[in-house]
Amino acid sequence: MARAKGIKPMAQNKKAFHDYFVEERLECGMELHGTEVKSMRQGRMNLKESFAIVKDGEVLVTTPIVSGATWGYPTPEGLYKVENKDTNCWLSGADYNVHVDYWIGVIGWQIGIHDADWRTIFGGQQYIREGSHGCINTPKEATAMIFENIEVGVPVLVYGK
Repeated sequence: MARAKGIKPMAQNKKAFHDYFVEERLECGMELHGTEVKSMRQGRMNLKESFAIVKDGEVLVTTPIVSGATWGYPTPEGLYKVENKDTNCWLSGADYNVHVDYWIGVIGWQIGIHDADWRTIFGGQQYIREGSHGCINTPKEATAMIFENIEVGVPVLVYGK
C-alpha cells in the first residue's frame, strides 16, 4: 500500500510477521486523546495489551485490555475460535468469584474475553502486577460491542510480547 509523502507509521508489529503467516494487511488510523498524543509524539507508541475487532473490512472496536498475569496466570497465545458466548455470568476460581455481563469463550469456559467492572485501568503494563487469571479483561462498553459483533466459530488470535 502506497503511503503519502511525509506520512510514516507510528507503530508496527514486526514480530507478528515473523511468527505468523500474514495473509492480509490493514492500515488504519486511531483517534488519540490526552496523554496518548504526548506518548506518540515522543515516539513511545505501544499497542501491547490492546484488542481490535475487524468485521467486513472495518475496524469496529479498538480497546486496551488486561491479559493474564506474568507471575502465574499467563494468557495462552495462539489461534483459537470463539467457542461460546453468554451474558450475566459468574466466573469462579480458587481465589475469585466475580460477575460479568458479557462472556466470549475462546478456550472452553476457562479462558475468554469478558468485561471487568472491578478494574479502573486497562492496557499498559497492568498485566505484569495486576493481570488476570488468564482471561482477557476488557472495558464493559468495548466488550458489549465485541459481543454483538462476533459469532461462535470466528477466529481469535491471542498474541503478545
